[in-house]
Amino acid sequence: MKRSGKIIPFRKKPTELLSQGNAYIPSTSEFERFTLPHRRTLVHLKGVADSIGLHDLGVEIPKHCVHKDRFEEGFRHGLKTNSLTDIKMLRKSFAWGFCWAKYFYKKFNPNHPLACAGAFKAKG
Repeated sequence: MKRSGKIIPFRKKPTELLSQGNAYIPSTSEFERFTLPHRRTLVHLKGVADSIGLHDLGVEIPKHCVHKDRFEEGFRHGLKTNSLTDIKMLRKSFAWGFCWAKYFYKKFNPNHPLACAGAFKAKG
């Protein structure tokens, strides 16, 4: 693809994207802070996703996240379901929180139906 004399790459390879860092994947230190609240299991978590505080789960919204409310909404949605049914769910901050919820499930039970698929490779 060529515009005004510059060549614009059509799409980047996944390895190029990962080398630049991927905000959708929590860092190792953020991943290690994920905790289950006292007397809660993953089974109970889906039912209380709207009422439980993110700090109770060990989740800190990243400082460079512009729309913290969307991140939190995406995280809570990700704790409840795997479906993204509305166009607003594709916004970066919402999707970022949604992906973190999948990694949250993966930490405690990699085979859980709401956990993300694939091997976990945290970014440094």
